[in-house]
Amino acid sequence: GQGLIIHIASVAARRPDRSGAAYQATKAGVMALSHAVMEEERENGLRLTVILPGMTDTPLLDKRPAPVPPEARRKALQPEDVAAACLFVMALPPRAHVAEIMLQPSRS
Repeated sequence: GQGLIIHIASVAARRPDRSGAAYQATKAGVMALSHAVMEEERENGLRLTVILPGMTDTPLLDKRPAPVPPEARRKALQPEDVAAACLFVMALPPRAHVAEIMLQPSRS
């Protein structure tokens, strides 16, 4: 068999920021789940990838404990950037596995 699961976590799972402790903890849990299931199911042909995007301009930014300045929001990733990372992983043949992609804005 074969299959592919892509989880979207956050760079906050690896690098604490001002997004909030509960958010960071849940994203770290998603990352751990992805890696653990990958190890359990590797022999069955299942691949799991976790994508860790940095700040992405979505309505979720409005819910952060600390407001995001407009200038920072303009430099953020766009949802289509995260989608492009997913498409990259999906285009790979079953013999190739990407465990993680850390995707960050190119301008800080």
